[in-house]
Amino acid sequence: MEAAWSVPVPLTPREPGRNDSANRPREREIGWDLPDAEQKRWLWSTITSQWKQYLAYAVVGFVLTDVGAILVGIVIVILAVILLVPFGIFAAVGVGTLFVFEPLGIGLLAVIGILYGLSVVAVAAVVQVSVQTYLRYYALLILRSMIINARGLSWAMDPTFFESRNEFRT
Repeated sequence: MEAAWSVPVPLTPREPGRNDSANRPREREIGWDLPDAEQKRWLWSTITSQWKQYLAYAVVGFVLTDVGAILVGIVIVILAVILLVPFGIFAAVGVGTLFVFEPLGIGLLAVIGILYGLSVVAVAAVVQVSVQTYLRYYALLILRSMIINARGLSWAMDPTFFESRNEFRT
């Protein structure tokens, strides 16, 4: 079984005759071509040499996660109240129907309540996914820069190095 930080599998096959040997030493410097046990030692040596940066990252990550959760909760409550307006109008119609024909009113109120609940869940999912995606992307960027700085690999900060590699594209 491979570890989470093992060498990524190319998503597209290499083109025949393409020479990627120019990037191989760089991959070796980053540690992508190492076996799993060596990658763990390599990562641990980076963590122990830059422990203050990792500790700061953990604290900031924890704070950002908590702040993100609070903001997501606030936004979801605001959007739930906004969604309550149109569903409240339909619920008023359901209450009116309840006085005229009780079984139909109960059914209408049940359907309106279920649709409102599903709408709030859908809105909450969109908001939550957006915040989680940002936080994970932030974490990857910070960890990448810490590893690169710990190894003195200033060339790896060039964003075109990773973008130009066809094997990581979908």
